Amino acid sequence: ASGLLQHRGTALGARVAAWRLPAQPAEEQLTEEPLPAPKIGDVVRYPGRWRDEFNVGQIRYLQPVEGSERWIAEVVPLQQTKTDDIFQADRRAKVAVEDVDALTPLRAFFIRSENGYKIMTRTLADNSTELVVKAPGYAIEEGFTLPKKPMDETKALEMMREYEAVKERIVRNALLFGAVGTAVVTAAYGLDEGFAYFVGSGGGALYLRLLGKRTDLVGPSIVPVGPLDKAVAQSRLLVPVAVGGVLALKQFALTGVRPAIFTAVPTGEWLAALFGFLTYRVSMWSTEVLTIFKTDDILNALPGGAGQALRVANKAARGAPDDDEADRLEAAGYTSVAVISGPELARVGELVDELLEANVDLRRPMMITTDMKLAAAQPKRYTLVDEYDFSRETKVFECSDPRRVALGQRALEDAKAAGGVVLEAEPWLLKALPNAEGLALSTAWVTLPELAEFEIAAKAQYAAGNVNEAMYPSEASFVKYSVASAMEDLERGLRSGLIEFTVYNVEGAEALEDITRAVRMALPRSGLGGEGVAKG
Repeated sequence: ASGLLQHRGTALGARVAAWRLPAQPAEEQLTEEPLPAPKIGDVVRYPGRWRDEFNVGQIRYLQPVEGSERWIAEVVPLQQTKTDDIFQADRRAKVAVEDVDALTPLRAFFIRSENGYKIMTRTLADNSTELVVKAPGYAIEEGFTLPKKPMDETKALEMMREYEAVKERIVRNALLFGAVGTAVVTAAYGLDEGFAYFVGSGGGALYLRLLGKRTDLVGPSIVPVGPLDKAVAQSRLLVPVAVGGVLALKQFALTGVRPAIFTAVPTGEWLAALFGFLTYRVSMWSTEVLTIFKTDDILNALPGGAGQALRVANKAARGAPDDDEADRLEAAGYTSVAVISGPELARVGELVDELLEANVDLRRPMMITTDMKLAAAQPKRYTLVDEYDFSRETKVFECSDPRRVALGQRALEDAKAAGGVVLEAEPWLLKALPNAEGLALSTAWVTLPELAEFEIAAKAQYAAGNVNEAMYPSEASFVKYSVASAMEDLERGLRSGLIEFTVYNVEGAEALEDITRAVRMALPRSGLGGEGVAKG
C-alpha cells in the first residue's frame, strides 16, 4: 500500500484536521505485510463529522463489544500546535468512541521538548502534503486480548492499606479542624452558633466517611463490601438534611415553636452550620492537596509554549526525571532514547565516551560503515560491513550519508529492546531519526559558545596532524572548511526541531555533569545517579 494520506488545504484547524484519503487503484491498496494489532497509545486517524474528513487522535482505551467480535476505542483528539507537524492533546475536545475497524495507525514519534507527537508527512510534486501511515488499518485476530502487566499482590495489598489509612486520616483531620472551628465560632459568636458549627462539621466528617464507602465500590478493597454498604454509601446525600433536622429539633426544644420552612433555624445558625459542613474541604486542602502540590502543577496552568518552556527549564534545573511520563510512554509502546549530537569540533565523541565510562549501564548503538579506515580508527562507534549488508540494513531506515555511514536497522531494533540507550548521532542523522517508529527522542546538542572557539579547535586539530594535507595544504584552508561545516551542522540541528538541551563542551565547563543530567531526564529508568558523577 502506498500508506499515505493526502492533505488538501493550507493548515489544520484547531480541532478538525482536514485530511483526505487520495483515490488509488484497488491493486495498490493490497499489502503483503500483516496488519498490526491496536494498542493503547497509538496515534491514529479516525472519521470526522463530514464525508471524506477525519481527525487525528491517540488511543486511550480499548474494549471489546459484548456479544460480538468488534472492538471499540476511546480516542483523545490531537490538535496541531504552532510547530509544524507537532500534535498535542486537545483538552477542550470530547473523547471520541470509534470502532477499531475505522482507525488507521499513523507514523508518529514523541518529542519531549514539545510534549507532543510529530506525525510524519511528505510533500509531493504538486506541493500537496501526505500523512504517512503504518498500515491501512488494524487486524484483530480471534482470541485477541490486551496485554496485562503482572500484578504484585504484596504491593497491591500495601497500596490498599495505604488507601484505607488515607480515608481514616482525612476523616480524623476533618474532626480536628471542626473542633478548632467550633471553639473559635463559640468564642466569637456564642453557644448557639458554636453548636451549629459543631453539628455542621460533624456532618461533614460523616459525609467523608460515607463517601469513602462509595469509593470502596469502585474497585477491589481489602475491606469486604456487601449490599448494606451500598445502601449506606448512598445515604451520604441525606447528611445535609440530617444536619438541618438536628438544628430544627434543637430550636423547637428551646423555643417550643413548631418548625416551619425557612424559619426553623435562625440565619446565623444556618450559616455557621454551612461553614462547619464545608470545614472538611479546608482540612483536605491543607493536609492532603497542598502537601503534594508541585511546581509543575502551577506551570501546567500556564498557557502554550510559556508553560512548556518553564517546565523543561524547571526539570533541567533540578535534574529530576519524570517517572510519570516514563510510565505513559512505556505503556504506549515507546522506547526512550537519549540522543547526543553536535559539530565534530565540539568533541562530541569524547564527551560520550566519558559518559559511558562513568555510567556502565548505558548503551550506545553502533553505526555501520563500508569505510575500513573509519571503522579501524573508531572501533567504538563503527562496525565494518560489506555493501550487501549495508544496503540491507539501510533498506527500511535510509539515513546513510555520502561517506557510506548509517545507523543500521538491526542496531535500531537492539536499541528498542535494550534500556538506557544513548545514541551518538551526527547532525545529518537528526533529520532521519523521525523515520524510526516507537522512539521517544530527547536530544542534547553539544557545541561551543563562540565562533572563536570553533576556530581554536580547528587549529588544534590541524596542529595535531589529524587532517588530510592533500586536501587542506594550509591551516587557514582547514580552519575555513571546519568552521563552515560546523555552521552547517548547527543549521541542521536547528531545522530538526529535536534539540531539547544545549551543553557547552569547553575547558573549565561542567560538560560531563550537564550531559549526565540531560541523559538522566531522558532516561528515567537508566539508574543514573544524582548530581555527582565521576569525572573523565
